[in-house]
Amino acid sequence: MTIEGRCKAEAEDRFICLDGSGHFVAEDMTAQPEGWEELKAAYRTENPTTAQSAKRYWFEHECRNRDGEGLQNGREHFWSKDHINSRLEKLTKKKI
Repeated sequence: MTIEGRCKAEAEDRFICLDGSGHFVAEDMTAQPEGWEELKAAYRTENPTTAQSAKRYWFEHECRNRDGEGLQNGREHFWSKDHINSRLEKLTKKKI
């Protein structure tokens, strides 16, 4: 994630997302740099191996931040500004 600063507007007491790109990275995929690439490759193949099928299942059903629609058909680039802003709203309401 990159925070580029704020636009020339009145300050607010919350964070909001104005623009972005790319699907969120599945939990635990950053533990190994190649993990996210391996998951995307599992969706690109027409005949996944047993390990690739297991990765797909995990991402769609078990991963904490799972995506039941997976990454096929270009969804590896999908993102939702509304979803991001909803998550940011929940984070700012938590007591620290």
